[in-house]
Amino acid sequence: MKHFRESFRQLQYYGYGIFRGDPNPHHVSIYHKFNPMQSMTYQIIMMILVPIQFFSGLLLWDVARFSTTVDMLGGVRVVDTVHVIIFIFFVGYIFGHPYLASLGHTPTAHFKAMFTG
Repeated sequence: MKHFRESFRQLQYYGYGIFRGDPNPHHVSIYHKFNPMQSMTYQIIMMILVPIQFFSGLLLWDVARFSTTVDMLGGVRVVDTVHVIIFIFFVGYIFGHPYLASLGHTPTAHFKAMFTG
């Protein structure tokens, strides 16, 4: 439960507090490089969305070969819709990631830290 509260605090900071000049609720340490929201997002992406994207893409790659599985999942339209929705999420993530990275004390501070450690 603590992780979700901290994620919500981080979300409030990114959505509202950062524009008011509030301090970041997460403080980077050697054992906590990612804030709770980053940690949860990366886990959802890597453990759920990437495998679903890969599996749905594999099914769409050769629909005739995988027709039994595609039909069991609701047909080509359902599999394709899931695949496209996850793609749209990834595109939004690609645009949102540089924006959030530019929210450091200077616009390039987090980018420099990515390269220099």
